[in-house]
Amino acid sequence: MNNKITLKATIVALGVLGVASLAGCSGTPSHKIGSLKEGLSYIASNKNYAFSFSNDGEPGVDFYFTENFIGRDGSVETMLDGYVQDDKGIYSLKNNDIYLPGEYVLNEDGDNLRSIWNVPFIHTMYKVGEDYIDSIEDDADSLTISDKDYKLSLIQTFGYETTDILSLESVTASYVNETVRFALSWGKKGRTFYTLKDCGAAKALHFEEFKKKNGKAFVPNSDLVEFRRLLKLDNFVQPVYDIYSEGYTMNQHFTNRYFASYPLSNVNAVTGYMGVKHTSTGEGDYNLNGCYYFYYNQEAGDYKINPTQMFSKPDITEFYHYPKYMSLLNNLQFLEEGELKNANYEEPLLSKKYYTKDLGLVMNFAKNFSLDQTWDFISCPPEALAVEIKIKDADENSSIIFHYLFRNGKDEYDYLIPCMKFGKANIARLDTIWESLNN
Repeated sequence: MNNKITLKATIVALGVLGVASLAGCSGTPSHKIGSLKEGLSYIASNKNYAFSFSNDGEPGVDFYFTENFIGRDGSVETMLDGYVQDDKGIYSLKNNDIYLPGEYVLNEDGDNLRSIWNVPFIHTMYKVGEDYIDSIEDDADSLTISDKDYKLSLIQTFGYETTDILSLESVTASYVNETVRFALSWGKKGRTFYTLKDCGAAKALHFEEFKKKNGKAFVPNSDLVEFRRLLKLDNFVQPVYDIYSEGYTMNQHFTNRYFASYPLSNVNAVTGYMGVKHTSTGEGDYNLNGCYYFYYNQEAGDYKINPTQMFSKPDITEFYHYPKYMSLLNNLQFLEEGELKNANYEEPLLSKKYYTKDLGLVMNFAKNFSLDQTWDFISCPPEALAVEIKIKDADENSSIIFHYLFRNGKDEYDYLIPCMKFGKANIARLDTIWESLNN
């Protein structure tokens, strides 16, 4: 696919020490840090520096903060993981044997975000703790960081989750060898060290290599654009596949009002969940605000709703975690065009075929469809995800078929999830019920 650039083999051959030294080499002398307070002030007011990471003395990845790249880049090319800013916007950049740039990140209005230094999902120390730093003694060589907000910003900057602060015993900052070093103590798990370097002269080696190859943001082709658009409609029918009989046993209807299912052996017995926001109209009626289980008999026309709240918001797409929430839809660059030998394609001649072996995305897909509850990742490890995409002029005639490929012992399995009838999944009587309840 476009925008995937192979790394030079010579990068790997440079070795850990060679790459680590090249990664911070720019030909421009770095700014000298004269004290602990000056170092803390520098990262709070500047946009070019790096941190080297070590774990109780073991060397690791470097963290780079520059005008046009923020992220990790280390001695091994697969450590590259960050965000790029160019004249059009910002996009993610990772490496998985080949460079994998993402699409431009959009704001809520659909416009490109512009600055990697001013978005909530990229953490830095810029403008952080300025009052706290002012309170530090000018001649202090070491201190234990007591400010909770500063500690939280610091661990987020180094890629930790906010909940990790609960495991953090202490953070110290020291002036060592004419620079600042942070030591994070994790109790029995040991310590991690982050040493400030290359102030004003930071350049990440693999990112620079990507730029030299004219690397750009990923632009999905028309198949993938339609693939994402259709799944974000929140309206399709999914026949449920039985992996053992290799046939379909029931239908599931995904709409933005309700999720409904019925066995093919008894299509009149419809069950599911409905998003409801309803104010009681009198005795025997209930105030409802959330998602609720329902039963509907298509033949008799009667229905029942259980007033026990199953989800606190009337958003059925969030409660049932519709496909639009899959990480894959925001990482289309990981889909390779082509076929997998162990996938049993339903429409081999009529569909376009893609796949990914990125286990993070494959496992996220499995969780999205609750497949991990049937085949846990330990005893049934996932291997890949294949996708068949058939685009027609009318959405209702288009189809998407997912193939979740996993192992159970020596056996390989292909679990199919077809999505079809886009925009035509509504059941008329259930729409009437939904409209009567949402007053």
